[in-house]
Amino acid sequence: MNQMVEVKEMNLVGKVYDQNEKFIWIETTEDIYVVKAEMVTEIIEAAPEAPEAAFEAAMEAAGFEWDGYSEGDGEISYMIKGFTYDVMCSLDFNYGIFSMDTTHKGMEKEEAEWHNAKEFKKLNTLIRNVIKWAEK
Repeated sequence: MNQMVEVKEMNLVGKVYDQNEKFIWIETTEDIYVVKAEMVTEIIEAAPEAPEAAFEAAMEAAGFEWDGYSEGDGEISYMIKGFTYDVMCSLDFNYGIFSMDTTHKGMEKEEAEWHNAKEFKKLNTLIRNVIKWAEK
């Protein structure tokens, strides 16, 4: 379950990214902040969010055409139509594996091959790379 926290001294509200006994890492839309645990004034239990929602929201915010389909529980594939490159992504939340591959749109259909297959451990890294390649 997601935990939302508030730090009144810093006027900061966000999701708990990581924590230990002394510090809490708080993720906001802008950045990730590290604060001392005693500075956290309130912990709010948020409703669980679908894991793919962050990916889909980022693609919509970037203005890309995309299509996704489920390959089973926790496994989703996406096809994103970029400007020069099309990007194919696979999100496997069961094993924490996020991968992408690209193809150049200018090539003939018979010659089109997928290149640059990459695998990432974090969804945020995948999102940044997908946007980078789709915007090229």
